[in-house]
Amino acid sequence: MDSAKLFGLLVFALFLIVMLWLNHPSLGLNQLTSLMGGGVSVEPHILVYSNKSIGKTINLTIINSYDFNITIYDARGNYFRLAKPVVVMPGSSSAVINVINGAEAYQCMIGPGCNITLIMGFLGVNMTETMVLKLSG
Repeated sequence: MDSAKLFGLLVFALFLIVMLWLNHPSLGLNQLTSLMGGGVSVEPHILVYSNKSIGKTINLTIINSYDFNITIYDARGNYFRLAKPVVVMPGSSSAVINVINGAEAYQCMIGPGCNITLIMGFLGVNMTETMVLKLSG
């Protein structure tokens, strides 16, 4: 291969690398640490029964304002488990959380609140975010 062809291939490869780098969102440290505070919000929908218990599931509406998918691999707490992993596309999706013990979860949520830990992944980065589920009243 002569030097002109080799130079042409190197320039083309460099051009492809630069184009791929410019077309993919890059995340800075501030975006990584403020994922839940910035572009992702979680709204729990909890069914409360009159016998001071909650339903067998909690539906989480997850709003993703970023332009890439986020995968929720697991959600855990003392009384909760994620039914199955969920891919949250830009926009919003719903995740079903199974409730292990409705009466104890209710008591926890009317008191100090119950921690639930979400294990998420996006763009090859995994992170854990803990939130508190609490009922008012």
